[in-house]
Amino acid sequence: MPKAEPLRIAVLGAGPIGLEAALYARALGYRIAVYERGEIAEHLQRWGHVKLFTPFAMNASPLGLHTLLCEKPTRIFPGENDILTGRQLRECYHLPLAESPQLLESIHTQTTVVHVGRSFGHKKSEDDSKRPFRLLVRDGTHRERIDMADVVLDCTGTFGNPNWIGDGNVLAVDEQSARPHIAHGIEDILAEKLEAYAGKSIVLIGDGYSAATTICQLATLAEQHPATWVIWLTRGPRGQPLP
Repeated sequence: MPKAEPLRIAVLGAGPIGLEAALYARALGYRIAVYERGEIAEHLQRWGHVKLFTPFAMNASPLGLHTLLCEKPTRIFPGENDILTGRQLRECYHLPLAESPQLLESIHTQTTVVHVGRSFGHKKSEDDSKRPFRLLVRDGTHRERIDMADVVLDCTGTFGNPNWIGDGNVLAVDEQSARPHIAHGIEDILAEKLEAYAGKSIVLIGDGYSAATTICQLATLAEQHPATWVIWLTRGPRGQPLP
């Protein structure tokens, strides 16, 4: 009997989940290709000034730590209970992991997966699950190609796909045209984005932890620049995380 070829796994996104998924797939003997439209752990870099709410031990896998120690036994990691910023976690763990021999040749940065579909089978009755995936891929020079995969793991996350402001995650009136002027995620208000916010009237929408983190920064900003005004809008009654 001919030996079956290992499955080809396409991982979309080279963030924390994508890197870990690719590493475990490689350890299991699968062929992997990781596609990242930006740089390694790009979203962590964007909110890199913010501290995580979980310790280092909860953001690094046993296989990841083992891989890095095998490559460099003298490598020093943060303490298990250390709370890092996104940028610190990226630099001490995700970047070295992406550069490890197990992953280095399989990661394609500045590469966008434009579309994912299935190959057409030779028979109409052929099981769709047995047909390989076709990926339309565009590299950093805007050249396009077709790559094939047996399994696709979407690890792109939600940071780059924020909710719409309207009720039911539907567009609010005129939101589409205003989209370029709406900041999403956690901005570095007290440093990199200081001039953009100081002395302005600001509307903050949301009641989650990102909103709570942002309102604390805006409060500090308003103390330093009294002309700054902030209106905080939430859909429900006042509650967690900041009553």
